Amino acid sequence: MEYDINFFRRFDIVMNALDNKAARNHVNRMCLAANIPLVESGSAGYLGQVTVIQKGLTECYECQPKPTAKTFPGCTIRNTPSEPIHCVVWAKHLFNQLYGEPDADEDVSPDAADPEAAGSGAETDLLIQRVSTREWVSSCSYNPDKLFQKFFTDDINYLLTMDKLWQTRRPPVPFNTQCLPLDDVFSQSMELLPDQRLWSLQVCISSFKRCVADLSKKLDRDGDFLVWDKDHVASLEFVTAATNLRAHIFGLSRLSQFEVKSMAGNIVPAIASTNAVVGGIIVMEALHIISSKIYHCKSICAVCRLT
Repeated sequence: MEYDINFFRRFDIVMNALDNKAARNHVNRMCLAANIPLVESGSAGYLGQVTVIQKGLTECYECQPKPTAKTFPGCTIRNTPSEPIHCVVWAKHLFNQLYGEPDADEDVSPDAADPEAAGSGAETDLLIQRVSTREWVSSCSYNPDKLFQKFFTDDINYLLTMDKLWQTRRPPVPFNTQCLPLDDVFSQSMELLPDQRLWSLQVCISSFKRCVADLSKKLDRDGDFLVWDKDHVASLEFVTAATNLRAHIFGLSRLSQFEVKSMAGNIVPAIASTNAVVGGIIVMEALHIISSKIYHCKSICAVCRLT
């Protein structure tokens, strides 16, 4: 093993800033076994933390349980979203259904088997042979207008036939492609970065259709499927547009592209200012250790605020 205990014994101190739990666990265990002080750190958006770990003196990285990724029931994502994050998950599933490796657990079509919908008019449709989303979009040649009509009008009208779902909830309002809603006007600070500003509905609609066309061309060029990448412009804009269109339908708050990237990506977007602050704290803690003043070290949490 390349990074085994003998590798770590070569150092007087280890400074850590990894991006996944498994790697952090490994470095933590190796430093404990080698009895080497570890400066563990990380950042998430505007938050940062630095912790010194020394065998026999402090807690280790794994002493406290770490939160696991939150998952959501499929029927909530497909039928009754109640938070913006539900729309983000649905939009990312939609990307995979259209362009990625299809997964039955990520179907975005209304779920007539939802237990809450039992006894509603849509139940009779369970016997109908359904065509997969990928087959359907291929049959219509990824036509942006047809995709918009299906996912933001037709599917929503179908959801409304599950009348029991809406007895205690606000029912969704489908888009009418013949009469698109007048957009609200956002009063936003011009000091906000472009990806921190909320998109208007018109921008969401045009971005969705443009990204459908761009991604279908990329699919033709690249092969059987695409992998969603938060740093690929068209992929991120597709998920942002789809998220906000669905959020509008269900009366939920819209999200900026920055917020969508934070939620949909595997890691929270890095903020240069936060990383700079965390980097400085790492060096200060390392200097304490090198100066044999490890008892002066402490766990530090940093919060960077916009002013």
